[in-house]
Amino acid sequence: MKNNTNRLANCETVNLDKTLNTAFTQIDAINKVCKRYGKKNLDKNLLELCELRSKNPTLSLKELAEILKISKLGVNHRLKK
Repeated sequence: MKNNTNRLANCETVNLDKTLNTAFTQIDAINKVCKRYGKKNLDKNLLELCELRSKNPTLSLKELAEILKISKLGVNHRLKK
């Protein structure tokens, strides 16, 4: 029982670390794009996602998708854009 609890805790920690590392990479890219092109030149949907991601680095793509009412794939596609 104790080993399973430890395994679950370790998995959750690793998942959170991956989420945060990805989020900070995305936020860095967002800042570079905004600085280079300006927020005014970004698509409305992309800008909405960028602002949401910047304000919420701990949210997963799934959670961002739920807030924006789009699919997780849609969030990923917009971020790659």
